[in-house]
Amino acid sequence: MRSIWFLVGLLLGAGAAQASITPQSPPQTISSDIAASLRGKLVQSAILARQGQLGAAAAMLDSIVNSDGFMLLPEPERYLALTLDGTIALENGRYDAAHGLLVQASHYDEADDAVWSARLRAAFVLYNYRDAALCVATLSRRWPGSMESVRSNAIYAIQRELAKHGNDAESLDMLQALFDLKWTDEDGEPSGLWRELARLLIDKGDLSRAKAVATRIRSARVALSMRVDKRFDPITQAAPQAFDVDRLMTAEIAEAQTRMKATPGLLEPRVHLINLLLSTREYGRALALADEAIEKVQGSQDAKPYLDFDEQYIWLLNARSDVLEGLGRWDEAAVQLARATRRPENGELNVSQAINLASLYDSLGRPDKALDAVAEVGPLSDFGRMQLEGVKLRAFLQNGDAAAAAKSVAYLREHRIDAIATWQNALLAQGDIDAAADVMVERLDNPRWRSDALVAAQEYADVPMTPVKQKIDALRQAMLKRPRVQAALAKVGRVERFRFAP
Repeated sequence: MRSIWFLVGLLLGAGAAQASITPQSPPQTISSDIAASLRGKLVQSAILARQGQLGAAAAMLDSIVNSDGFMLLPEPERYLALTLDGTIALENGRYDAAHGLLVQASHYDEADDAVWSARLRAAFVLYNYRDAALCVATLSRRWPGSMESVRSNAIYAIQRELAKHGNDAESLDMLQALFDLKWTDEDGEPSGLWRELARLLIDKGDLSRAKAVATRIRSARVALSMRVDKRFDPITQAAPQAFDVDRLMTAEIAEAQTRMKATPGLLEPRVHLINLLLSTREYGRALALADEAIEKVQGSQDAKPYLDFDEQYIWLLNARSDVLEGLGRWDEAAVQLARATRRPENGELNVSQAINLASLYDSLGRPDKALDAVAEVGPLSDFGRMQLEGVKLRAFLQNGDAAAAAKSVAYLREHRIDAIATWQNALLAQGDIDAAADVMVERLDNPRWRSDALVAAQEYADVPMTPVKQKIDALRQAMLKRPRVQAALAKVGRVERFRFAP
């Protein structure tokens, strides 16, 4: 983002240029008097900012942009005033004010990628995902190089929230801009985004463009979700070889291995490969990859032997726990996850691994340990809070604590839209197969929830399960066999058997 000091320099330069002009005659109108006064304040605000008095500078800028005479200033000066005021507000955490100012600034012809990037940052912090999507689309089309500084997880969060609230027009615009840009994430093609773009294009009747989008799907899991969903039949049935999930998974693993070898200083490519090998149940190979990295960390003189150590090491430990679970070594898996929970997540108390550990303890029939694992966690998203209440509910049910369980159920029911599958699983945990079946039908009927529901209904390879998990899986199978669920499945999709782990 353009720095405050750069803007200050522009304003002071403009002020010096104005001062160097010798007036031929005194101002003739009240309007020119007002404009001259505001211009003087504008230069003074820049001086205050240069002196580090950002609060005083912001107050003066606010008075300028909110004054009745603001429009009397020349357009370049109005633009600089809005941009500097918005930039200072953003840096000071006044996000509502910053967003409003930056939206105004972005409407000027002088607006550049710095202004739009700052607007994106403010919109994202304010959970204004529709405006964030507009910013992403605009940056992608007008200043494609600026997208290198936009984190991929922000893009995914924006799309997730747009889909959650049915903002299809905004999704289509953003995704089409990213596709035209040939945008990729850390793992290559963002196949999940391209699936959503293809779906939106099919809904619009633009089949030719939808097919072009589908050619860039590289994920076997995404391809699986498309071939079992009848909405994608115009694409998948026309080119079945392109959606051969076994072929795609083989290619995906080979590409991930190549990338891991090409980036030895990063953990993320290794974690990604391990997770792919979990899908194909190549547990020995996955365990070796995890152990190799852990040994490097433990034997290194460098506190952070990988460039992305702070962000990715907890996920390496998480992946190793998943591998041990796949091998049926559940106690070892729990010990591994417990170690991961001691490490911070995004600089805060750990959330993800703590919830995953509690879930594992639930499946091992150790409810007290599950509750201990989540006794203290960091900041939670709406989705994360649903996962937390889900693991707590299962622990309360195992402990026979009806009152505590009722509180978790009440929260899960009220916030079901934040994670509908979690609500369905909560009903299964209570043994309410019929209610869970009703939710499954609802998910299949809802275009936004359908894909995940269809993926969950498929048949997968057998993997080791604890007795608790076996019981829940039996309830899930009984739910899927309900006639109304079978009818809903047949209406919108199909069930196949895959060699992947569920």
